[in-house]
Amino acid sequence: MQGPGRLALLLGWALIHSPACAFVTQLNRDCIFGTSTETMLHQYYLVFNRQVFLWYDSRANLFIPCSLMYQCIPPVHTVAVNITTFLNQRPDFLSRIQQQEKQCRDSGMKYWGETVQRTGPGLTKRQKIKIGVSVAVLALGIIFLVTGVICWRKSHSGYVPIPGYSYPEVS
Repeated sequence: MQGPGRLALLLGWALIHSPACAFVTQLNRDCIFGTSTETMLHQYYLVFNRQVFLWYDSRANLFIPCSLMYQCIPPVHTVAVNITTFLNQRPDFLSRIQQQEKQCRDSGMKYWGETVQRTGPGLTKRQKIKIGVSVAVLALGIIFLVTGVICWRKSHSGYVPIPGYSYPEVS
């Protein structure tokens, strides 16, 4: 028995004798926005039991299997090579990954376009209007506060004794 057949036998034996009785496989797609549109990163990879099994290399436009140097056991490596060979021969699947990468890039550009201008200095006209209105409201609030404090101080000139209700002086 060679390659995938041996791995199937190994996986079957492990499922029967393993206390966990399961394997976990995840397909991950990450779209990471960097500090600018040039540093955006699109990652597409398959994880088998918390170890990267294969991933898509956008520079080479190919899927890459896990390597034996990075703790990928030989039977798993053999299956990863077979799967990547299959995926790399499917132009429709590769074009779908490229479309997802383009969507990631486009959504990143849209995100950076909607945030505060990070490529050049200065404020937009809308930002200037918002800041001007905020300063005017703040100044008006301070004027009302000062006026209120002055009026309150003038109305309370001190203690005024009321005849018959005041405490007698203590000597």
